[in-house]
Amino acid sequence: MRDIGEHVQSGLRIAGWIVLVLVSFVVLEASLLYVTGRVDPSPRKRLLAALLAVGIVEFVFVTTRYWARWLFAAIALAFVRLRGGTLFGLYPSKPVDRSTVGVWLLYAGVAAALTFRYSGRKPRELERLGLVSFVVCIAFAAVSDSQRALFVGLGLLGLAELAQWLRRRGGHSHDDVLEARSPE
Repeated sequence: MRDIGEHVQSGLRIAGWIVLVLVSFVVLEASLLYVTGRVDPSPRKRLLAALLAVGIVEFVFVTTRYWARWLFAAIALAFVRLRGGTLFGLYPSKPVDRSTVGVWLLYAGVAAALTFRYSGRKPRELERLGLVSFVVCIAFAAVSDSQRALFVGLGLLGLAELAQWLRRRGGHSHDDVLEARSPE
């Protein structure tokens, strides 16, 4: 059993990681604004912003094991809010057609399904790459006002998970598993 001090330390550690991830995401978005030329089109600032974006992406990749478990929670919360908002009509200030809402619900549902596994385990090599691609595409979509980047990120996440699954599955044949189970 842990005492109160250990619980407080654990909570502060988790809160620190969440704040660090959110700050990293905001800095990534800001650097992407400069990279795309939406803020200042000068080549020097775009180059510096690109270097900063690469550094942030590398940091996000290295720290994937810390934030991956919270990604599902954030996506699930977005799904619930979107569903509740459309059901009760709380969020849209302008009318939104049902097909758009359906696409966003489908997107959030698929993203939640793809990220659910990381709420209980750390992502592996290719899965980490897929998660980082997914998060970078979300930041790029927010900066570029393009929905296409969201779906590219979701596709990259799905492909990375499929590749990791095929890689793990390809490493063991069915006969190897049977031989390992049979007593000799």
